[in-house]
Order: sequence, then structure tokens, then C-alpha cells
Amino acid sequence: MLIFRRLITILSVLVFNNAILNGQVPASALTGSALAGKTLTLTIDGGEAPFATSGTYTISLSATGNLYAQPSSGAVVATAGSWSYASGAPTANAVLTLGNYFPDATSATLSLLDSGFFELNGSGLPSHQYGHFTLAAGSGSLPGNPPVIQTQPTLQTVELGTAALFSVSVADAPGLVYQWRKDGISIPGASAATFTLAAAQAADQGTYSVVVATANGVVLSNGVALAIIPHAPVISVQPVPFSAFSGGSARFSVTATGFPAPTYQWKFYGTNVGGATASTLVISPVSGSNEGNYTCTVTNSAGSVTTDPAYLTIIPQPGSIDNSFPLSESFPVTGSVNAMLLLADGKLVVGGGFNNVGSTVRPALYRVNADGSLDNSFNAGLPNNSGLTRVVQAPEGKFYITGSFLTVASVSRTYIARLNADGTLDTTFTSPFSTNAGEYFINDLAVQSDGKVVIVGSFTKVGGVARSKLARLNTDGTLDTTFNAAGTTINDTVNTIAIAPDDKIYIGGKLISVGSFTRNRIAAFTSAGALGTTFDPGSGFNAEITVLRFQPGGKL
Repeated sequence: MLIFRRLITILSVLVFNNAILNGQVPASALTGSALAGKTLTLTIDGGEAPFATSGTYTISLSATGNLYAQPSSGAVVATAGSWSYASGAPTANAVLTLGNYFPDATSATLSLLDSGFFELNGSGLPSHQYGHFTLAAGSGSLPGNPPVIQTQPTLQTVELGTAALFSVSVADAPGLVYQWRKDGISIPGASAATFTLAAAQAADQGTYSVVVATANGVVLSNGVALAIIPHAPVISVQPVPFSAFSGGSARFSVTATGFPAPTYQWKFYGTNVGGATASTLVISPVSGSNEGNYTCTVTNSAGSVTTDPAYLTIIPQPGSIDNSFPLSESFPVTGSVNAMLLLADGKLVVGGGFNNVGSTVRPALYRVNADGSLDNSFNAGLPNNSGLTRVVQAPEGKFYITGSFLTVASVSRTYIARLNADGTLDTTFTSPFSTNAGEYFINDLAVQSDGKVVIVGSFTKVGGVARSKLARLNTDGTLDTTFNAAGTTINDTVNTIAIAPDDKIYIGGKLISVGSFTRNRIAAFTSAGALGTTFDPGSGFNAEITVLRFQPGGKL
């Protein structure tokens, strides 16, 4: 006879002394003399002739017969029994195989934790049958009474993350065994009269019951629910302001808790951002139109909450044109722009070789407001064709200017002057220069920590005193005769100067030598003007240096 197997997903229900247990019975109830006089009722859900494809058949169990499970190795272990059908002729050597339908089986005999479906076949049966089964007491008697539940488990309603405790009270009996289940599935390790979830989560919601068994029978408790109490979202981490370069990416995030799990909606000035429904918002690429306040509304069935606004600042890419600055109004000059100084209040001082700003007369120097508009309150009174070359910050908000001018506000100031913050002439600072031979324009200047001014250029004299391309002025504009560069000859023009935080002086330009020392286009001096002999550029640069400036961190 052809024997074959099919895995069939059919719920098996075992009834023992009127107690229901899905496919689970104590081993002692299925072996030895305890089987005497019991009947195994098979409800056929499908099969082959001569059995009907449905119907109920009863097998009487002998005192010596045993029921076995197929171990996980796949070998069928069973014993022939003198079982018979009550509705038909006796069948010899019938075997009830609880095989592939018991995936948890690891031993030869059924145990409380085994579960599955049945398959009936054997030499005394004409065909393979399958379905679900019930085991009922017949004329025989059991050694004792099945367990009795005195107090059923109760419904548990708890806050998310708090403990949930299920318990059952059973009349005292020898050999009590417990197995808690969730939604009909056994919970590993839950084998006591109580079962505790230390921190209940959303996934723990469901129906809980407990199987209680002894050698005399099995009983299943009522199923009771675990429910998590909803609570409105709470924001634990707010989004923070973000700055991003134009064309780059911006990212905001929020951390919130709530039950049920909340949803998210990001907003830009109160208007929903399309598709922005996660706890993190990424904007890429960003542009000026993205700048502004962003919030996120976090919602669930218990309520909603909105984050604090977080501002996104868009920074123009370095070197890109800031179209918000009205260039056409602020810089319609007819000559060159040679120098700029950004003031602490956001205003900008501009110097160069022009005489007008648009239709406004502003020779060589003017100031614009932070929005780019012309500051009409600022007028240094320089003459036309002043050829301003440098604008450098001075202490107390004042600033120095250098150029080809000879007067400022009709007051003699040859090549250098100091202006007050409002653009008026600072009369406490005079110029030591004259227009005599050798006294040429200043190319650059820098201020030391004591307020003294170091100047460089192509001059060979300052106020008739020999000074080769490098000199220092006191805070009142007079020549500082203590500066040691007085005896140093620099062979060619110096274009630029930078002063280090320790007041050391660095110069750059066309120079090739300082005194008898080779210094190709760059040289260093102490704060007192002596040549820095430890700073040697070697072969130096192959062309003149036009600008030297220190970066943050001290690099030149």
C-alpha cells in the first residue's frame, strides 16, 4: 500500500476530561495502563476511499498500547496496538503516527509541550488519512481528578514600558505543570503560576492564557487581553537650528515617544512640507528659498504636540555673488576699488581710484550700510584723484588710509591719515611724509599690539630720514627712530606686510635681499625691526608677492 505524507495546516484540538488543549497532553496520560478503556476519536477532514472524506471514527486503545511522536530526526517511532474502529471491523496493527506535524518533538513520546496535527496509516488501514483528533475517557477510570482553576487570569491594562502581571490560582494537586501562552502560542520559559512582562511594549498586546496539567488531565484558563494605555506624544529632543551652504544639504530631527507610535509632519512657517513625514527632515540641495523656520507636529490617537521652531540659515558658497546686496546702487564707481574694510557694525568702508559713487561725489573713499545702501553721513573730504590704496582698522574704531593724497578735509596729510569712526579726520595723528625725492607712496601698513604703525612701500626716506621700504610710526604719526630697520637696506619694493600675534613682522614684494642676506620676495623681522635670521625662504618665490595675511591658527 502506498504511504505518503502531506503537511496540512489544520488546528488539532485535544479534549481530555472536558478540558481543551491545542495538541498538548501529559505523557503519562498517553502511556501504559492509563490508556486502558480510552477512546481516540478522529474527525476526518480529508482522505481516500474506503473512508469518507469527512466523518468521525473512534479507535479503542488497549492497556498496553502507546502513542508516540516522531522525533525531529524524521524517523517514525510507533508501536502496533490492538486498536479497532467502533463503527467497523477490528483493524490489526494500526499505527497512529504524529510525525511531521510535531515540529517541536525531540523524544519518542508525546509531552506537554508537543503540538501538531495527526496522520493515520498502517498495514491494517487501506489508505492515508489526516485531520484533527480528540481523546476522550471511555469506560476506564483515571488515577485522580484533573486540575481545577480557582481564580482565572484577569485583563491587564498598563502604561507603555511598565510591568504587566498575569496569574492563575489552581487547587493544590501533585505534579502541577504550567505553560503560559500568547495568542495560542506557548511562551518559552513561562512555566509558573504567574507570568510577568517587566516592560510591556506594543508588540506584547494580545490574548494570554495558561495551560495547567497533571498526570490526571489538562485544563486551559480563560484568555485575557493585555492592552497598552494610549498616551499623547512627548518630545524629548527638539530640532536645532542648522546652517548649510547653498547647494548643500540641511538636516533636522526630532525624538518623541507616545503610544500608539506617533506620526510626523514637518512644516515650513506652518505649511506642510510635502513628503516630510519621518522623524528626520533632509533638504537637499538647499537654496535661499529654503531659509526660515521649520517645525514638526507629532501626532497619535491620544493627541499631538509641535516642536519649537528651528531656523535654517543658507550660506552662499564662498566666492558666489550675493544677489541680495544691491551692487548696482553701492558700487557704480568710475575708477578702481583698491581696498575694503568691514566694520564691526556690518558697514563697509571702500577705497580706491574713483571720484564719484553714482551721482554722489565721494573721492577715493565712501561707506555703505549693511544693506548695501550708501551711507550719506560718511564723507572724509578727500580731494579728487586721491588714489587711495589701503584702508586698515585702528584701535577705538578708527582706521588708517594710505594713497597718493596730500590733504584730507583741506588739512595737510601726505600719503597717510587716520580717520575717526564717522569718517572725519583724526587731528591727533599727523603724517611724517613730504613730497621730497625718495618719499614715495605707502603700499601697505599694519598695526602692532601697542598701537604703533608699521608701513612698507618703495620709499627710501620718511620725513627726510633714511628708511628703506620699511619704517614704523608712533601712535601720533611721528617716525619711530628706535625701530632697528633704520640701518637695513631692502633692495626693492615691498608690497605687503603682516604682523603675527607676537608682533613679529613679515614683508613681501619684489625684494631679493635685506642687507647682505638673500631674501627672495619675503623676509621676517622682530617686533623691534631687526632682521629675523632664522626665517630663511631659501630660493623663495619666482615672482613678486602682492599680499600677506595670517590665517586663524597662525599660518601665513
